[in-house]
Amino acid sequence: SSDVCSSDLMWFYTESVLLTVLLVLSVVSALIIAYFLYTIVLGLNFFPFLNITTLIFLVGIGADDAFVFTDVWRQAKQNNPGAPLTRITADTLRHASLSMFVTSLTTAAAFIANFSSKITTIKCFGIYAGIAILCKFSMMVTWFPAVCVINESVQIPWPCAEKSSIHKIELLYQNYVAKSVRFVFSDFLPRVVIKFRIFWILSFSVLTLGGLEVLLFKPGFHLPTSSDFQMFESSHPLEAYELHFKDRFRFETSSSQGSATFPIDFFWGIKPVDNGDYLDPNDYGTIEWDESFDITSRESQAWLMNFCRKLRKQDFYGKKEGVTSYCFLETFYNQSCTDPLTPGISYYPCCKGSPFPFNKTILNLCATIADVRAQIFKYKRQDSTIGNLIYDERGSLRGIHLRVMSNVRISRAYEPAHQFWERTESWVMKEIRNAPKGMRGGWWISGMEFYDLQRSLSTGTLVSMAIAIAMAFGVMLLTTLNILVSLYAILTIIGIISVTIGSLVLSGWKLNILESITMSVAVGVSIDFAMHFGVAYCLAPNKECRKARVRFSLSRMGSAITMAAVTTFIAGQFK
Repeated sequence: SSDVCSSDLMWFYTESVLLTVLLVLSVVSALIIAYFLYTIVLGLNFFPFLNITTLIFLVGIGADDAFVFTDVWRQAKQNNPGAPLTRITADTLRHASLSMFVTSLTTAAAFIANFSSKITTIKCFGIYAGIAILCKFSMMVTWFPAVCVINESVQIPWPCAEKSSIHKIELLYQNYVAKSVRFVFSDFLPRVVIKFRIFWILSFSVLTLGGLEVLLFKPGFHLPTSSDFQMFESSHPLEAYELHFKDRFRFETSSSQGSATFPIDFFWGIKPVDNGDYLDPNDYGTIEWDESFDITSRESQAWLMNFCRKLRKQDFYGKKEGVTSYCFLETFYNQSCTDPLTPGISYYPCCKGSPFPFNKTILNLCATIADVRAQIFKYKRQDSTIGNLIYDERGSLRGIHLRVMSNVRISRAYEPAHQFWERTESWVMKEIRNAPKGMRGGWWISGMEFYDLQRSLSTGTLVSMAIAIAMAFGVMLLTTLNILVSLYAILTIIGIISVTIGSLVLSGWKLNILESITMSVAVGVSIDFAMHFGVAYCLAPNKECRKARVRFSLSRMGSAITMAAVTTFIAGQFK
């Protein structure tokens, strides 16, 4: 329904079925070309579903450029009656191409700024959307002018009865609608803006400060408490189950909810690096071994056993009633050499009285014995031994893995997870710093994917917005060579973003992936409109009178920008 409404508005404004159909076709073509560049030229294999939402923005941006181009085309025809189409096309491109270039480049930059995010889906979305917008611009300065020339040259014959009716409709449109629009944007709106300029500046400054207060201070943007995307406000009936009732049902309780606690996994011998493709979540990379790892030295083995003893005393360590868990190295040194339950197996030299420290051969033998013992007692007795040795493909000892459970319940809320991370990280890093050389490469992880998403959103969103605004300012300054107009445009963008995002905060929305993208996209969409007015202001023929330049920019761009805003709103409202 939104596409039909947007197409109807394009038809209404351009007054041409041919222009409307080919404009829609150009949007589809831009998406296809962008997909080719994204997958074939850039070689990106991951195409998230979020990329499809580019269609929404591209419809609005395409309509914006088309309205501006059509408006300038009409004005060129009025200013040059009887001029050949080549001159009209040249005049239109001279005035409209700069405005379209600036807005397209800054909007694409706002999307590409999402590449700074640590979330793969947002990275890929930013790349694809930015490419699609640049493809749409290239078609607007090549494809669309040619279409306008064809539209002027081709006259579609109408039957006599229908022709008279259409002629009446055109007369009504020219006498009432067109005159009203020209009056509003050429006379009424400039007069109101100029006469009450102090009022508008103060009013929107207050709204901007209020939006910043709501966004940055109180109540502030809250991080999500659910891994599900929130599509409606918190009080909406369709969000009630996910937000308030889901955890009350046992069948919804999984290993990441309920009474489950955060696991803690310690590693030595493996480097904590991700050498996979950051733009492909299915590429896990390869293991990089830590060549400095050495568990065979006396200092390393003594330190590891002391580390395990200290670990059991930490306030985040999960203790089991009546059961004490020991690290595998502690078990090797403290267990009896024989076990009545396994009379056929001797644990020597992995038992009491063995020489300290174990060399690599004995450690390999101990690991083999421990594995056999674990298989025997798999369904008979719970093994409380923690950890195991890690071997490479050639069977060489390369690392250690320890897993324990914490006593901190898994939570989707940011603060409890953040406190657990900070507390555990500070203790582990303190111990690692005091470790012998062969054990200083240790690190730990936990099942905190959702917490990592929250941290990425809280920092990455603001960084992406800052980059987008900085790039928009740079492009505006280079194209207009007017620092004041560029500064006013950026302040306008900040005001738009603060009011828009502040409204989301007051509506109870939380900062999730969709909201993060909305904030970055708001920069691109808002700069689109501000740039058109700024460029038109700088291109005004009367350079001496600011009021005349304001009147020129409003009369030249006002109707086109308004229709573009309406089509963008419709494209997003009904998707």
